[in-house]
Amino acid sequence: MNTQHLPAFNPDDYKGQATVIFSYDDGLRSCLENAVPEHLAFAIPASFSVIAGRLTKDKFHGNYMKLEEIQAIMAVGFDINSHGMHHVKRLPEMDNLELHEELSASKNILQSLTGSPIEAYCIPFSKATSEQIESAYKEYSIVRGSGYSFTTLPLNSGEMVKSFPLTNSTTIEDINKLIDTVIDTGETLILMLHGVVPDTAAELAKYEITRSTLSAILSRIKTIGRERLLPIRLSDLNALSTAAQYRLRSIREVESPNAMRASTNKIRLAYAPDETMELPASAIQEPKTNTGITKPNKPILIDAPDGTLKAIDPAAQESKNFETISLRNEPLDNKEILTSAPSPSFAHLVITRIGIGVRRKEFYDNHLELARLTVAKSLTAQTCQDFTWIVSIDARAPDDVDERIKALAPQIRTEVWRIDPLERNLNAVDLPKMRKFANGLNIITTRIDDDDLMSRNCIAVIQEKLGSCSPPAAITFPNGLNMTRYGIYNARFPWIAIGLSSLSAPAATNHIYGFNHTKVGASIEKMHGTAIVAETSEPMWLRTIRSSSDSHAGTEQRATKRKPTQQFQPEQFGLDFSEAAELFALLKTDSPSNIDTGVYTKAAVPRMILKRKLIQQIHQLRKDLAHDPTEIEALAQIVYLI
Repeated sequence: MNTQHLPAFNPDDYKGQATVIFSYDDGLRSCLENAVPEHLAFAIPASFSVIAGRLTKDKFHGNYMKLEEIQAIMAVGFDINSHGMHHVKRLPEMDNLELHEELSASKNILQSLTGSPIEAYCIPFSKATSEQIESAYKEYSIVRGSGYSFTTLPLNSGEMVKSFPLTNSTTIEDINKLIDTVIDTGETLILMLHGVVPDTAAELAKYEITRSTLSAILSRIKTIGRERLLPIRLSDLNALSTAAQYRLRSIREVESPNAMRASTNKIRLAYAPDETMELPASAIQEPKTNTGITKPNKPILIDAPDGTLKAIDPAAQESKNFETISLRNEPLDNKEILTSAPSPSFAHLVITRIGIGVRRKEFYDNHLELARLTVAKSLTAQTCQDFTWIVSIDARAPDDVDERIKALAPQIRTEVWRIDPLERNLNAVDLPKMRKFANGLNIITTRIDDDDLMSRNCIAVIQEKLGSCSPPAAITFPNGLNMTRYGIYNARFPWIAIGLSSLSAPAATNHIYGFNHTKVGASIEKMHGTAIVAETSEPMWLRTIRSSSDSHAGTEQRATKRKPTQQFQPEQFGLDFSEAAELFALLKTDSPSNIDTGVYTKAAVPRMILKRKLIQQIHQLRKDLAHDPTEIEALAQIVYLI
């Protein structure tokens, strides 16, 4: 055997790039003879999950590695994991005694024979209940199954790590697509392999690949380079997850007390004209550090029912007396925004999704006409213009749509991204383009639909508050207005999508369209980030509710029972009175759409939900390497008919 030692995982090598793991099941002799030499030749590590009960029994040594062979590959840097005791029954078929032998006894035997800790367990047949996965995590730090899914870092505690099984029908093109995708997303790609046989083999078993196929995969990864795709072992995954978590916390160094004004886990900020804002001095003290990693201060909830900021103990939920500092905040009708943050060290994308999953010309005609009076007007009127407006449309939209979009707001920087939902999904964000735009900076992504408006101060406030945070962070404005054909009404929505913004690290995969907008705050806090609820005395957004929108019915019905607001000032959203009247008239003449097609949906099922389900079916079919292209094409036709 080649005595070259494989490189060990070094957390300093991880810069947020994608990672790849080769995980071989069963400990087959064919892997010793064909996979191990290839990995050594390319200096790319791998992990082998071994069936403990077959390791010392001679009758298995024709097809499986012996103990001394396992020890030999460990000596040059390969990783050994447990693949159970016997690999005869699936976990759901086992009783409690068998499950104990499968999980605990197999680990103890392998540790005793190899003299090394066994940290990962690869589920036989990839079948296990949630309770059994929980039991496995009591013995191991990593539990891996199948699942045809990438792994996102940091890891979620207690969740089975998923992988992509390779079969005899897997092609180099299939693997290259996975590699290209994981490089785009910055996630972890785990390849599950079994046998690797010589190219001269007469035929391949279902879970076998040839040595030349493996060599081609390794060669591609070697060519890409560790800076873009870092190969690691399965047992390195926890250390990688820790490195990823620390990287999220320390990607931006806090240099001044001002930068901590918004760095608590829960913050409510009040904007009230001509009012003094008070913050506890404890919220701006220098953070404590440990081994160079910046830690956030103790979570503080700040409420502002009277227009001032008061500290609330999150445990007792009782008001406390704090030494406070005062900050003056200008009225919202003043174009000058007070900014305490240093010069921007972020890029800012304001992203609007129009018609991903739709290619009809009439659709784009209707939506661009409405966008002219809504999102385009409000973005043009922003007091801060340091952003780029990204409009994501379907890859199959009419050719002239790109230029028509750029003509909506010629005064601001605008880019059009064409998204293919059949290759990706209905998400409006192209991750490679987003990262290229960020150019190594933190990035703010703001969401606004094509028929909504933001207050002209919204961008400035977003940048002021998120610009003083470390990623991840998010901000929402709960107070706004609904405009229907019946009038304009006060509205409140804690995590409304309009103006909803997140701050991400340069190599992170999260962005504002990657969250369920109603759960952004909880998701950010789970990531140990900053969630800001900005309470305002004036509306920060205007949401138009059309008869042809999927969410119109309940909102319009509630609106008829409310008294119209007196707060609407068109200029606050970038409109003059004639444009506001034109917008209102457009809503009144908008005709209801036929949501129930009668063929593909049940009554009252929103179109977007149905499209999403169909696209998920297409993606699921594509995971089957033997899929029928005609079935996918039929589903694609339905997607664009709805």
